[in-house]
Amino acid sequence: MTARTGAAVQDIINVSLRRNPWLQIVFCPSAVQGDGAAQSVVRGIHALEAAGVDVMIVGRGGGSIEDLWAFNEEVVADLESKGVRSLNEEELFSGNFPLEQAT
Repeated sequence: MTARTGAAVQDIINVSLRRNPWLQIVFCPSAVQGDGAAQSVVRGIHALEAAGVDVMIVGRGGGSIEDLWAFNEEVVADLESKGVRSLNEEELFSGNFPLEQAT
């Protein structure tokens, strides 16, 4: 789940399919910054949970703290405390994070 346009979605798709060409990707567009972004992220997470996906990426590219603030909103943090962890694009594709951080 990420914005419909931009480099983040293309990076997620390209790297994911390069690493596993048999992967099925379910894309759930979401606002990731600005007014209503946190609620959009939460709605997307619930939709993907209802769809029964095995792995969920809630991603976006980098930016200022203000650009990334939707991921710090209480409604998103509450889901993260229940086991949903959002990874930023740099963490995801650098390969420099333990697998248990993604679960």
